[in-house]
Amino acid sequence: MAAMSFARRRSMSLSDRHHQIYGPYVDIHKTLMGFDPNWVSDPNKDEELPFYEWSLEGPAGTSKTFSEGTIIEDLHLFYSRLRTLILRKTRVSMSDSFLQVFEDDVLGHGHPVIRGPQRENRRKYVWPNGSETILAGMDNPTRLFSTQYDLVIFVEAIEFTFDEYQSIYRAMRNNGVPWKAIITDTNPGEKFHWLNHHPDDPETRMKRILTRHHHNPAYWDAKNKRWTSRGRQYRENLDQLRGVLRKRLRDGVWCSAEGAIWENFDPEIHVVEPGEVTTKKPDGENLPDFEYFIGGIDWGWNDCKVLQIWGVTNERHAYRVYEQYGTHITMETFIGWLKDVKKRYGRRGLVRIVADHSPEHINLCNESLGWRGKQSVGNMVQSARKGAKSVKAGNDLVRELWGDAENNVRPKAYLVKGALQEADRELIEKNRPTCTEQEIPSYVFKPQIEGKETVEIPDPGCVDHGCHTARYTLWEIWKSDFSKAKGRIVYGKNTLGAQLGHNEFIKGMSDKEYEKYIEDHDL
Repeated sequence: MAAMSFARRRSMSLSDRHHQIYGPYVDIHKTLMGFDPNWVSDPNKDEELPFYEWSLEGPAGTSKTFSEGTIIEDLHLFYSRLRTLILRKTRVSMSDSFLQVFEDDVLGHGHPVIRGPQRENRRKYVWPNGSETILAGMDNPTRLFSTQYDLVIFVEAIEFTFDEYQSIYRAMRNNGVPWKAIITDTNPGEKFHWLNHHPDDPETRMKRILTRHHHNPAYWDAKNKRWTSRGRQYRENLDQLRGVLRKRLRDGVWCSAEGAIWENFDPEIHVVEPGEVTTKKPDGENLPDFEYFIGGIDWGWNDCKVLQIWGVTNERHAYRVYEQYGTHITMETFIGWLKDVKKRYGRRGLVRIVADHSPEHINLCNESLGWRGKQSVGNMVQSARKGAKSVKAGNDLVRELWGDAENNVRPKAYLVKGALQEADRELIEKNRPTCTEQEIPSYVFKPQIEGKETVEIPDPGCVDHGCHTARYTLWEIWKSDFSKAKGRIVYGKNTLGAQLGHNEFIKGMSDKEYEKYIEDHDL
């Protein structure tokens, strides 16, 4: 939906503004706009203000972000003392999601509040009347709780734990308007997620608000009661989804994946915060020191290319610290990804990158990066180990590495939050996974046919590019021993061997490969 000018929107009557949003969003708008804008808190008066909590839930594309943005703008034009917090799990993830819609589609070009820092560096919006909208992530709690708020918006609330949600109550003490409110927005997820059950608890204030595609004026023509061309195209995209993603993003149903391959994966346990990046802790102060790094590649013949880098500790605990995940990626762009990896990890112990078998692509990568030019011992990029039942064996290994929380078996594999370098806009628009952790809940076994032999293989219809890459990268980590690589001989800084990149290849060799290398080169 195209944004109207700031001057025109500011001159609109309250009733006209209601017509910019549809369905259940109007009730929220009317409720919060139904108070005296000139109200001032009296410190000598013990006044209990009304406190509202709404959970907006529904399929993808039901105008949650646009409608929230419209409500936020109208409230700030109406109340001069309002202070709002827009909160996402991490601040960096907000720029290419909520803020893009808010600034481009709601506020529009030339709006006075978007002058100043670039979107990714913006910390707040200051409105012409003095009211403020703060932008923050739960990854910076110190700054988050140092300010007081009247209204809090939880963007992609499914990413938050219940404790994180409750922690915001202590910051709801600004008293700039005659009410307090918390609004969460989410697509449905796991059936047992707290957001699916909290609104049903009679002891809570939270009210469940169901959103549907006909609440989105860009997709539904309410006057003529038919889908717009954009709406038809969007629904056709959702029709391509399968399994649990289809139920959640198309139908708006809270459900758990049936036949999940990694059923013990829990985002609250296995997706970890890296902490602040420093010179001494380049991967994040919350992470351990890594002895070496191993990468994985999925070429994505007809769909997404994936590049992962995993840091490995001396206890052989693995952390996915870097990920590129994109569709329609050319080899030129992919080589650029590898150059970024070489710059970041080449001198920090990058020992090997394993990939789907494709000599042509592997050779191109090795040649382009100076990592030797043919598939032979010592290449940095090599074909992943595969054999009979390798998919099942790999998935069984990864399942084991996730640990067993019920029996107090600690994990040995983790996904570091923020490892994704940039979310693919096309995938976002099509409501497809944009990183490995988004794939895992729908990574399921192929349905069994009654009377046929049970075969534990992934369902061909599920998106598994990141899971596929993680599987054989972790297999490489656990079936090879690179722990001695750092103690091997290396070429001096200005020697020809160093210039040819031999140090990196030496680190990537197995013990037998290293012994042969020493023998062949008389070292």
